Amino acid sequence: MSRAIRYLSSPALRWALPTLVVLVAAGCGSDSNARKPPLRKLNPAPTQAYEIRLTLANASDLSSATDGNSPFAVVEGTAQFDASNGARCGKSNALSGHVPSLSSHEPFRLSRLSATEYVGTVYADMLLDEDYYGRGVCHWVLTSARVALGARGDIADTRFVAELPAKTVLAGGTQVRYFWKGYYPRFRNGQHSDYGNNQLDTVSADKRNEFFTVTLTARKIGGDAPGK
Repeated sequence: MSRAIRYLSSPALRWALPTLVVLVAAGCGSDSNARKPPLRKLNPAPTQAYEIRLTLANASDLSSATDGNSPFAVVEGTAQFDASNGARCGKSNALSGHVPSLSSHEPFRLSRLSATEYVGTVYADMLLDEDYYGRGVCHWVLTSARVALGARGDIADTRFVAELPAKTVLAGGTQVRYFWKGYYPRFRNGQHSDYGNNQLDTVSADKRNEFFTVTLTARKIGGDAPGK
């Protein structure tokens, strides 16, 4: 399946993207070939590998997913890459002259180790720098690694989303998010994505058991980390 480059004019739109990546050119032209987005290229031999470990806590009281072994039947990973020089190497809008940011969202697999632990690998050098629009080479940098959890894989189920910024990934750091169990398996008002909270300071002690925890931890496992 081919993946393409998507331009995003607003950072908020990044969260609305599906897990699979598309690179889509923003801009119009009369020539259909000119409008066809170029395909970004994957590095055939990446070396800058980082293990992403997901650990669940206080989730044992949630209903089991369809596999009967975990609260979540769906556990997906996505690595976001942005072109650091997208304004120079990207394709400007013919009408406004505006050049939105240039991003690529690449899925990575998370393998189940237990009912509460999953692990996957993200490569900081996963994409190859290329000249996509004849305006110079686009230089890709890792922006974040994030995971999305779903109870059963139904589109109506809540997507619980946690993220590690690139600086935390590259530093081998950890980040914790707290999610309210009331949104599991789905929000009563319909399709919903929950990004949780990074602390429970405003939640009374007797209510904190109503939240489960997602901890993401990164660890460098090969090659040299990209310079910053």
